[in-house]
Amino acid sequence: MLFALILFLMLTGSINYDLSLGFVLTFLLGSLFLTSSYHAFSNLSGLAIESGPVSPVFAGEDARFSVLLDSGGSRRSRIAIASGEEESFHDFEKTSIAQFRLKAEKRGWLHPGRFTVSTFHPLGLFRAWSYVELAMPCLVYPRPLESEMPASSGASGRRGKARAGSEDFSGLRPYRHGDAASRIAWKSAASGGELQVKEFEEPAGVEPLWLDWYHVQGDVEERLSRLTALVLDAGRFGLRLPDKTIPLGEGEKHKLLALAALALFEA
Repeated sequence: MLFALILFLMLTGSINYDLSLGFVLTFLLGSLFLTSSYHAFSNLSGLAIESGPVSPVFAGEDARFSVLLDSGGSRRSRIAIASGEEESFHDFEKTSIAQFRLKAEKRGWLHPGRFTVSTFHPLGLFRAWSYVELAMPCLVYPRPLESEMPASSGASGRRGKARAGSEDFSGLRPYRHGDAASRIAWKSAASGGELQVKEFEEPAGVEPLWLDWYHVQGDVEERLSRLTALVLDAGRFGLRLPDKTIPLGEGEKHKLLALAALALFEA
């Protein structure tokens, strides 16, 4: 509006004083004014925006949302993406990945909601903008709260002692009647020593642990936070909630399954 007002004043002065160069400058700036509006619009026209991967976070952390920008051709795009108080600028050709963050205040599904895509390209005279809302929810786990391991069937969820087996060599022992001939250390016997037998053991197993809703203290959110910390520290475990039971298991996928159950728990 200010630029248009200046053009009007320049045109008025050029008419009053019959300034040829004044007309040239006024019409030149006027053409830039109209051209800028066209390019600002075309900078967003045809821009494709798709949701990218979103990683789960814990309550209190920042959730990062990624969007894929595709200009649909070889033209160069200069846009800004604003979500809440955060704004990021992107200057790219063809494709680009943009990110913005939101504070994950509480557990459950966090939806980024509507954000703004805008541009001031090329001269900053016009702002072209559009609202975008994509389906890319972020799963927010409860905030871990340190807690003592609850007693459950005397299990600890930690690795137990190694037991006799047939996998890993553990040492030699004196020969006893009934030992298999295949286990005798013949090289040791050939050197004139007494008969010795090779011993093997299996890797240490993991004692199962049941994490029970009723074995932790606090209100609903405190219990979920304490169970979250226990899940992160446990080895082989199962999880009992009032509305769901996660069977015994171990590994990263098993922990993610339990964390998702805690994040989506409804009292």
